Parts: sequence; structure tokens; C-alpha cells
Amino acid sequence: MKRLKIVITILLLLASFVTAMDDASAGGGLFFISLGIIYLMFRRKKPKQDIQTMNGLDFEHYCAKWLLRKGFVRAEVTPSTGDYGADIIAVDRKGQKWVFQCKRYAGKVSNKAVQEAVAAKAHYRAERAGVMTNSRLTDKARELAFENAVELFEALDD
Repeated sequence: MKRLKIVITILLLLASFVTAMDDASAGGGLFFISLGIIYLMFRRKKPKQDIQTMNGLDFEHYCAKWLLRKGFVRAEVTPSTGDYGADIIAVDRKGQKWVFQCKRYAGKVSNKAVQEAVAAKAHYRAERAGVMTNSRLTDKARELAFENAVELFEALDD
């Protein structure tokens, strides 16, 4: 991959140089476009943080960003204490208010997470509630979620 980037860089610079020799006004523009492309090819990308190494608050922020990438228009992480069971309060494209309980677990998530989401939905007067996790929920938690119309977002890892 690195060799390909180097070859493309050389070709872009040669093309802009040849064009500059033929037409000074067009060549200058092509040269700067080439430099921009080269910059984009070689810039360092910020490495993604592995969910398994995140703490709870980092995972909540990860989930909020995930919701925004999936089309939510707003997603805010609540304060870490006194949140009434909602880790995130979000608004979807239809204008519906959601509350989310986020759990980064190594094992299965119990029905306590669903109970917290249901309580938060009532407290914040939200139309929808959800539980987000990198793991899976227990069968009892799934049953409770179904009975209370709580959406489940499991095995998040992007």
C-alpha cells in the first residue's frame, strides 16, 4: 500500500510539472491540487479505541457518536450521577425523544438495564427507550424489553 502511495505521489507531481511547463496558469492549480491529494493520502488517521478497553463513560460517548452516525439528529450523554437511568438522551429524524442505557460488559447484560431504560423513559417523558451494549442481553432481559417496547442495540463494535 505504501509503494502505491509513493507511485501515485510521483505521478501526480510529474503530471502537475508537465502541465506547468505547457500552461503556467493551469499547472499551478494542478500542482496545489496534487499537494492536497498527497496530504490526504499520507496524513495519519487517529486510531480507533477498542471498545473492550473503554471505561463506562467512554463507551457512553462512543454510543452517542454511533447514534449520530446512524441518523439521529442529537445525542447527548447525561451527567454520570443523577441521570435517572438514562446515559444518553437523543432525538431521531422524526423528532422522537429517546433515552438509552449503555452497558459495556464482558458477560451478558441483565434485565436491570432494561428496567433503568423504562424508568428513564417515564422520567424524561421520552417516546422511545433503548439499551446499547457491546455484549448480549439475557433471555429475561430480552423478554422484559419486548414487553416494554425497549429497543435493543447489541454487539456494538462498529
